[in-house]
Amino acid sequence: MIEDQDLMIDTPRPPPRTTEEDDRESPLSVARGWLPWCVALIFAMTIGWTVVVSWEEVSNGNHAGFRQTAIAVVDRAAPATPFIVVYAIMAVSLLDMLGGFAMVTKRYLESKFVKPLIARHEARGEARERRRWAGWNERRLKAEEDGLHFDEPPPSEDASESNNGNQN
Repeated sequence: MIEDQDLMIDTPRPPPRTTEEDDRESPLSVARGWLPWCVALIFAMTIGWTVVVSWEEVSNGNHAGFRQTAIAVVDRAAPATPFIVVYAIMAVSLLDMLGGFAMVTKRYLESKFVKPLIARHEARGEARERRRWAGWNERRLKAEEDGLHFDEPPPSEDASESNNGNQN
């Protein structure tokens, strides 16, 4: 009998497609979730640098008309473009790393401080519940010892919730 595995043909499979926001195409790229911020930063920095250079060129007054001034502005602003792009990528990547650092720090602090506090609080609640049951059992045994009828209901979750509400 031929098994299903014998019929399978080994064909190369494309790598699985992911839609993670952390996917990157190259080391110089930005995580997909940060791409809009990177483009906005590049845009804002380019406009800002162009305004600064334009202001300086216009205040110098070295150019005869608008066309010469525009050419001078582009000539002085264009060499900064690679630096602007690299700075924007670095800034967004730094923010991405800080977000990761904040997440790791949060998890560490939760495991170091919050979880022990929750465990301690739960242990106190369990101890309180044991004391309630022990008190009820002592009263029950005392009533049986004295030959009295014991009709007190055992402690229950509903009673503990109402008692906790009255204690606060």
